[in-house]
Amino acid sequence: MGFQGFAKKGLPMVVSTMLIASFLLGHSPAYGGGTLLETFTNNTYDQNWWYIGTQGIGPSTAVTNNHLEITIPANASSGGSPSPFGGFINGPLLAGDFDVQVDFTLVTWSVPAGVQMGILPVFPRGAVRFTAGVDMMSDPDFNPAQFYGDFSSVSIPTLDNAGKLRLKRTGTTIEAFYWASSGWQPISGPRTDAQFWRNCAMQFYVYSHNFQGKDVKVAFDNLQIIYTRITSGNNPSTVGALLPLLLQ
Repeated sequence: MGFQGFAKKGLPMVVSTMLIASFLLGHSPAYGGGTLLETFTNNTYDQNWWYIGTQGIGPSTAVTNNHLEITIPANASSGGSPSPFGGFINGPLLAGDFDVQVDFTLVTWSVPAGVQMGILPVFPRGAVRFTAGVDMMSDPDFNPAQFYGDFSSVSIPTLDNAGKLRLKRTGTTIEAFYWASSGWQPISGPRTDAQFWRNCAMQFYVYSHNFQGKDVKVAFDNLQIIYTRITSGNNPSTVGALLPLLLQ
């Protein structure tokens, strides 16, 4: 259902202080464009720019095997709150156009698991925030798993246990893609919204939305953000306080 479907199931909007990843390679964080890339080589990452964390009881994150692993065990819970639980790695506040890509491997993935993973930009909008993302989900409503665009009702069945996701913004238009043998394939048509031009915090996530009590582990690698500009004064802990958020 994506975040829209999640909200429609009656769960409240929540703000999670999870994790942020901001990795600056070769370009000023405030001026000009460039590429941010994290490969977790030698099981390391720049702790000056990355903030990694979890929400709930049980989920864990680990930089191991030269990638980031996010685990939600079968006995995980939200700790009594209605919030989703899982792990996150988030990028900086971006301004202007961007092209975001990530490699994923479903190390442990059950269908249905009631878990989704993917890329999510979160757009501040006063006291309320909205999302537009691309993800892969395993839901009791979907069998097999689905590639899904959070800003649309389109979903594409898949049996892939590894692949790539991509989210692209041009002006006020968002596009979502998944990788197939022939190249990038659109999950749905572009969506244009006047709010999409705003600065946004980028998130790579794995979390529960309708948890079925099954072990889940997802590995992320080769996180790449081609950006127009990173906002000045970017602070990982400040950006982290924005995430994750659900649509109403």
